[in-house]
Amino acid sequence: MSKGSLKPSVRVLVLGPMTGRGGLATVARQTTQAASLPTCILSVLDTTRPPGPRSRARAIVAHLGQIVALCGRLRSFRPRLVHLHTCSNWTFWRTTLDILVSRLFGAAVVLHVHGGFFDRFLDELPPWGRAWAAFHLRLCRCVVVLSARWRQRLLQRIPGLATAVLPNAVDTKRYAASGVRRGNRVLYVGELSEAKGIDDLLRAWARLPDALRRMVRLRVAGDDPEGRQSHLQALCGESGVLQSVDWLGPLTHDRLTAEYAEADVFVLPSHGEGMPLSLLEAMAAGLACVVTDVGAVPEIITANRDALVVCAGNPAALAEAMTGLLQDADKRRSIGSAARNRAVDFDIRQFHPRLEAVWQRAILATDLPFQHVTVKNSA
Repeated sequence: MSKGSLKPSVRVLVLGPMTGRGGLATVARQTTQAASLPTCILSVLDTTRPPGPRSRARAIVAHLGQIVALCGRLRSFRPRLVHLHTCSNWTFWRTTLDILVSRLFGAAVVLHVHGGFFDRFLDELPPWGRAWAAFHLRLCRCVVVLSARWRQRLLQRIPGLATAVLPNAVDTKRYAASGVRRGNRVLYVGELSEAKGIDDLLRAWARLPDALRRMVRLRVAGDDPEGRQSHLQALCGESGVLQSVDWLGPLTHDRLTAEYAEADVFVLPSHGEGMPLSLLEAMAAGLACVVTDVGAVPEIITANRDALVVCAGNPAALAEAMTGLLQDADKRRSIGSAARNRAVDFDIRQFHPRLEAVWQRAILATDLPFQHVTVKNSA
C-alpha cells in the first residue's frame, strides 16, 4: 500500500436527500456510488424531505427524528468519516446539528457545500450568526466547495478553513447526443423561481423576432416549489407568447435526457449558481448554451467558444444571444461540439477518485499533497 492511501474497509456514512430532486440530491446520489471504491464501506442515510409545504415547527420535529436516526446509525455502523451535504439558510442550520452529533460520536466530518448564494447567506448573518456558522464549519475536517472561485469566496469570509475543490460531475455517456435536432427547440431546466432567472427568460422570449418565434418552442422543465407557474403564464399572456411556451413540469431522468437530445439551444439565465448540473448535462448533450456569468459558470466555460455568456438580469442580451444561435446552425454546431468536449473534463468517472482524495485528506488529517482539479479552460 502506498504511503498516504486509505486503509481498506474504512467506514464512511453519507447523509443527503437521496430520493430528492435537484442538483444537491443528484450529487448526493453520486457520492453514494463511491461504494465501488475498494478503500471504503459505505452506509447511506436518506434525508429527503416529504413533498409539500410544512410549518417550521413540523420541520424541526422531522429533523429531530433524523437526528435520532443519525445517532442510531453512528452507534451501529461506527463510521470513521461522515459526509454531509448542505446549502444555505434553514438547510445549513439543520446540518449544524448533524455536524455536532457526528463529532460527538468521534467521526470526522466532510461538509459538502452546494447552492448559488452561500456567500450571500453568510454576509447577511448578524455577527453572532456568522461566528456560530464559522464555529460549525471549523468543526469539519474538510469543507468541500464546487470551484476555486467558491473556495476563495468562503475563505474571504471565514479564513483558515480546511477546504477542498470537488467540481460537480456528469455522466457524459448518458447524454451523448442521439436525438433529431431541427433548430426549433429552446430548453430551460430549473426551478420556476425568480433566482433562476425564468422571468428574465420569458421577457427575453417576447423580444425574439415574431417570425423566428413562430417557428420555435420554448420548453420549460422543472419544479415549481413557490407556486409561480400561474404568474409566469400570465407574464407570457401579457406579452403574447403563451402559445409558444411548453410547461413540462418536473421530469424523470429518462424524459429529461430525451429533452436534451432533441433541443437545439439551452438557456440558463440564473442570478446565482453553485456549479449548475443542468449546464453540464446540456454541454454533455452537445447543446449550444446561453448562460449568465454567475457562480462557477466562468470556470466551466470559455465565453464564445463553449457557450454564449450574458450578464444576469438582462433580457435584451438573452434575446440577442438566443436569436443569434437560432438563426445560425453552423454556430450552434460549433459551440455545441466545443461544449461536449469540455464536458468530458467533468465526467462522473473522474469524480470518485477525486472524492476519494478528499476522504483521504480528511481521515488522515495530514498535509499530504492534494491535487485540486483545474476547472478553467486554457485560452
